[in-house]
Amino acid sequence: MKVEVRLFATLQKHAPQGCQPRGFELELNGEATAGEVLDRLSISRQLPLILLVNGIHSEQKGAIKEGDVVSIFPPVAGG
Repeated sequence: MKVEVRLFATLQKHAPQGCQPRGFELELNGEATAGEVLDRLSISRQLPLILLVNGIHSEQKGAIKEGDVVSIFPPVAGG
């Protein structure tokens, strides 16, 4: 199964070598969750992250399917 992953801000360093952090394809085996995308990219599940699947907030245990777009943001701060 293939999904598109978009990494933002400080998480862009986790993009695979040669991939654009704002949109790359990631292949996963069988049924998967948003948390498994974090694991594949070596992003700690303990970090406070904002996960969106197809533009809708998702938990790490949220299921993803073929063709989904998974966007991962660090916490947003500022004023």
